[in-house]
Amino acid sequence: MSHLFVSGRWLLAIALGCLSLWFLVTWETRIAYLDVAGQSHLWAIFAAVTMAGLGVCIAFGYQQTLLLPLLISALAAVSFVMYFEFSNGGIGEYPANLRGEVNFKALLVHTGMIGSILLAWHGTPAGSDRLRTIAFMTGRAVIGCYFIINALWQWYYFDIRVEHVEATGGNPALIPIAIGLQIICGGLLAAGLWTNWIVWPLALVIVSSTAMVHGDLSATAPYPANIQVQQWFVKSTILAGILMSVVQQPSSSQRNA
Repeated sequence: MSHLFVSGRWLLAIALGCLSLWFLVTWETRIAYLDVAGQSHLWAIFAAVTMAGLGVCIAFGYQQTLLLPLLISALAAVSFVMYFEFSNGGIGEYPANLRGEVNFKALLVHTGMIGSILLAWHGTPAGSDRLRTIAFMTGRAVIGCYFIINALWQWYYFDIRVEHVEATGGNPALIPIAIGLQIICGGLLAAGLWTNWIVWPLALVIVSSTAMVHGDLSATAPYPANIQVQQWFVKSTILAGILMSVVQQPSSSQRNA
């Protein structure tokens, strides 16, 4: 594996570990999600344990062929239980009218996290080349689709994006550029085309947008401080997927050499 892939895999492992701890630190917010969804509070503990387990497996490549599918399934279950509810009702510090937006974004990011985890699977020596290749291509496609859907979401809520960027002192004129880059580069990434080049604009978009929108922890920030910090971690998992997606799949002749 290249240094870039290894860096991305460690970034993913660290981000998942931080998310696990953050779920426990922001326990009341997690409980608010579950209460609105009518689910047991044990799901919050299950989510924290799942992400911690994923972080350890990815960092050390431990039993990835066996454990990663189980942990990916667990993360998908947690995402469904905690965020797949769009009826009226406030969530923690969010008003009721933002519930659909908040949950949709959470589901989208969790899907992107699963894509990054699938890419990390490519780095383990265990399992068949075919299985690892399928995991890699699927993960890369998921990350690409994440950017496309995120761009369309930003377009749909364009006025809100402008307000948030202006509130943090950013330049809203950059929003259309970010939307265009995500659609074009995300599509190329999903198709596996020119990945060595297009990942850098995507990395720039996610780092700059996270710093611009989620870097403000003041009381006047567009999002509550605990959500702002959480976004640093979840967006780091997407950045990790971008870095790992640069790896090129070896041909059959190279693998058999």
